[in-house]
Amino acid sequence: MFSNLSVDPALVKKKNRLKILKKSDENNDIETCPQENINQLINLYNEKKFLLVIKYAQALSKRYPKSFTIWNILAISKSKIQLFDEAIEAYKKVLLINPNYAEAYNNMGNAFTNQGKFDKAIETYKKALLINPHYPEALNNIGTVLKKQGKLNNSLEYYKKAIEFKANYVNAYYNMGNVLSDLGEFEEAIRIFKKGLSLKPNFAEIYNNMGNIFHHQGKLNEAIETFKKAILYKSNYLEAYINLGVALKDKGLFQKAIDIFNFVLSIKPDSAETHINLGNIFHDKGKLDNAIKAYNKALSINPNFAEANKNLSFSLLSSGKIKEGLDKYEWRWKT
Repeated sequence: MFSNLSVDPALVKKKNRLKILKKSDENNDIETCPQENINQLINLYNEKKFLLVIKYAQALSKRYPKSFTIWNILAISKSKIQLFDEAIEAYKKVLLINPNYAEAYNNMGNAFTNQGKFDKAIETYKKALLINPHYPEALNNIGTVLKKQGKLNNSLEYYKKAIEFKANYVNAYYNMGNVLSDLGEFEEAIRIFKKGLSLKPNFAEIYNNMGNIFHHQGKLNEAIETFKKAILYKSNYLEAYINLGVALKDKGLFQKAIDIFNFVLSIKPDSAETHINLGNIFHDKGKLDNAIKAYNKALSINPNFAEANKNLSFSLLSSGKIKEGLDKYEWRWKT
């Protein structure tokens, strides 16, 4: 239950809508490549037609090989469809044209991060910081990579630096709160999360992760209300619904929990975790046949789900099916 979600606004990328880039060495680029072509690329990007952007930008790059803007849009679009190696090569073209464009290093670092090349990502983010030492997004992204590497205290320092240079940086507060929670510093994590909410009151993921802390602390009423706020601001937030259901179950509100879990399954019927949660309620209520059915459903989705095998074994044993129960109980030693 107690696992914080990483929203990866952690990895700060281009904003959702692409805008005309800040002018530096691009001025000549705009004169070389007609503005209407640039605008068409930007409009296609904003419509999320990334394959068309790539096709059109590749054609334009052959006609205007020194166009900073075309190569940058091409790189960003390739990252969007997870062609990370090709995106990295396009960012290298951007940097050949404008070696001082820190954002290209930052975005290239994101591509390395998405590939799991964490040391290379950090090295690339630091190149962005050599150009702009006060670059909060690059600092935040280094913190995120360090968190992925398990270097939690080091990651905290980078989040603090990001906030030092951008006091209203809500994503850095969110990421910092998650690290503090992972370190067991729950009260400080809540304080930081609340600071994030003061900047962005509808940040559903912060409410969800605060709810996880309250649940872990046994503060079920606070957890339930906080999960409800997460759902209020993000109505399709299944993770928050699942967490709410677990909190309701732990409070003994079984029917409300069942209703929540059934709602989740109406949207995502292949959620093995939700079938297990239903099984746990049925087991606790003594409805062993229903529990067995729910656990088997979870295992039909994920046969190697250890918790489902373990819980199924207990329900089988409790229902008097000794041999089947023991077979399932021994499952963990067979894998």
